[in-house]
Amino acid sequence: MLDRFLSPVGFGITLICFLLTFCEIKCGNKSVVAISGVNMALGTDPEFKGLLADEDLSLDDAEEMIDGETSGDRNIYASIAFFASIAGLVLFFILGRNIYSPIGLVAGLGAAACLVLLQFDLGKDLDEEDLKLVSFEWQPAYWVALTASFLAGISNLRRVRR
Repeated sequence: MLDRFLSPVGFGITLICFLLTFCEIKCGNKSVVAISGVNMALGTDPEFKGLLADEDLSLDDAEEMIDGETSGDRNIYASIAFFASIAGLVLFFILGRNIYSPIGLVAGLGAAACLVLLQFDLGKDLDEEDLKLVSFEWQPAYWVALTASFLAGISNLRRVRR
């Protein structure tokens, strides 16, 4: 009985975590940018912190950014994980259990895999000199989203095998 609700709860937790800070970019030991999962998935402006919080910065107006990207650029892995979690949650309530199980399996494990790939993708274009200046610190919301989406997928694996 509990196994039946693990999938939608996992997707729901994953979506809630997307609203929270996934990653902080630090310069030295000071946090300068907090990026939520939604910022990455939809390409919205992140929250500036520390010294940058007092500046009037808009990534939309920036002509040149790190890697030449502006805030309109989404991270493909974050987008896939976000929309797979939405699909997993919505389809749970629409489809029957036998039809939903393989979809929930693919959505959950696909979202988890994309969240893992996100770690490797963020900052991949920075050169060695830039990496000495900045660091990426993954926040608890990211790890909870990764675990919840993985468990949502695995909970469907048992029903697919039956």
